[in-house]
Amino acid sequence: MSIRIVTDTSCDLPTDLEQELLTQGAKILPFYFHFGLDQCADKSIPMTEFLAKTAHAWPTTAAPSLGIFLE
Repeated sequence: MSIRIVTDTSCDLPTDLEQELLTQGAKILPFYFHFGLDQCADKSIPMTEFLAKTAHAWPTTAAPSLGIFLE
């Protein structure tokens, strides 16, 4: 029996722990924010840009899709 660790980027692991877990086979899935029809992955834009977007629209979120899990 094998055990897999799967989390998403919103867990905010320290960088060194994240890298260690990745080398041991853990999977970290992207967490997505939606601003209307625009979508961006967590940590894909600078925080200042993310905050600027919230001045115009509050983001919604969703769990990663089944396709991302199967990847």
